[in-house]
Amino acid sequence: MSYPFAAPVNSTTTPTIPTAQVVQTPYLSRKNSSGARLLQQAFAVSSSSANLTPEFFSSYDKVVSEYNSLSYVDSHISQKDAEIKDCENNISVNNRWLAENRKKQPKLSKRIQRNEHPHFFHYMQFKREEKVSRLKGEMESLLKDEEKYVGVIKTYTAKLQKSKMDLAELQRKKSHRQALYQKSKQMFDTVVESVPHTAKLDQVLRSVAAQTSENLKEEQLMLQIDQVIATLRRAEQYYRQSINILLQAQRDNRTAAVANFGNGGGFEGLETYEQARRDREINAAQRPVTEAGIIMEQAWTMFPPIARQRYPSLCAQIGRSPLPKLRSAHFGRTLGVKFIAGDIGDAFNDAHAAGKIRENLQIVQQCMFVCESQIQLVIALRSSISATVDKMKANLRNLKKQEQNERQRIFNGQRDLVCNQYVSTASLAFKPSQVMAVPVTEYSYASPNNTIPSQQDISPSAPPPAIL
Repeated sequence: MSYPFAAPVNSTTTPTIPTAQVVQTPYLSRKNSSGARLLQQAFAVSSSSANLTPEFFSSYDKVVSEYNSLSYVDSHISQKDAEIKDCENNISVNNRWLAENRKKQPKLSKRIQRNEHPHFFHYMQFKREEKVSRLKGEMESLLKDEEKYVGVIKTYTAKLQKSKMDLAELQRKKSHRQALYQKSKQMFDTVVESVPHTAKLDQVLRSVAAQTSENLKEEQLMLQIDQVIATLRRAEQYYRQSINILLQAQRDNRTAAVANFGNGGGFEGLETYEQARRDREINAAQRPVTEAGIIMEQAWTMFPPIARQRYPSLCAQIGRSPLPKLRSAHFGRTLGVKFIAGDIGDAFNDAHAAGKIRENLQIVQQCMFVCESQIQLVIALRSSISATVDKMKANLRNLKKQEQNERQRIFNGQRDLVCNQYVSTASLAFKPSQVMAVPVTEYSYASPNNTIPSQQDISPSAPPPAIL
């Protein structure tokens, strides 16, 4: 068993000394009287720090035994939760079926009444009696189903109430088990803290504290890296948004070119509208790119400097943030060329805009590639930090196990010391002596004339005289 219930019971049971019987025996030698004083002194020393007695360890064993006897509680609680959920589901389903059944009954009853007592054209209905018989059969089926649903609901309702009562009792036992755990842990710690820590335990505790501190630092570093990754993801979304706007501008430019080619069909207005929309989208694509660059700069200000010290090779290429400059469009110039050169000017505008869009698209895609590569580098750094954290946690678990084993060793040693000391001191104090000493003032014996019997009158194997 493990801490705090890992204290093994010795092969010999906890000694119980019949103290009342020993105290009432009137024949104690002077040697045994001094042994009694040794016994009192020994227990005064042993109980000065934690009041450790065999009864204390016996009480600890009872707490542990009661705790272990309630080990079934958690699994039974899970079972009861599943039973309650199943009952509630069945009750809900059967209530829905019962409501549908009762909703059909009035309509079917009206149909039966109407066909049993026909008016006007119902007299002329073919095989009306057979229809009435069939409808009554359906009504009987509905009534039987209603009775079945009601019975099922009652059954599951009773089962649900019982399951809830059982769950409440199991919850109470769980709370009691937790209280037993706390009590046993407190008793265990009382025994361990009753003596000074060993050198090994102090060393392990210092190692645990140091490893916990380093682990917290590394986990905090990983959280900061997660924030950097989330920020870079936002920048990536802005780059993607700019690419989508440029792709839409490219489609609008193609539409304007087609409209210019078919100008004889009266598409001049559509061409101008598409050109205006295209130029507006070329300019709108610049805003997400600028915002993405600002966000990437924010991400690098959030990047922890300690990461570059601990992982220099991984952080060597982390920190790039592109700041591109995209080409813009001017619809006023587009209209000027259109009015001056006509359709040829429109064709020139469309070709010139297509080149701008293509160039901007390449720039934004390159920026997005840089952003994605930076994200991958930071993710690789996070994976390395995560591996370090896992190693630290494994080392911390190992140190905790060493601490647990050392504390268990101290507990077992104190238990053996107290119990063995109790047995050896009791055997020293209450060992029968061949020479009997009789108190003079404390007891009155049933002897003639109230005289004290002599040594010759008392046999060592004879029972003690009666006490008046």
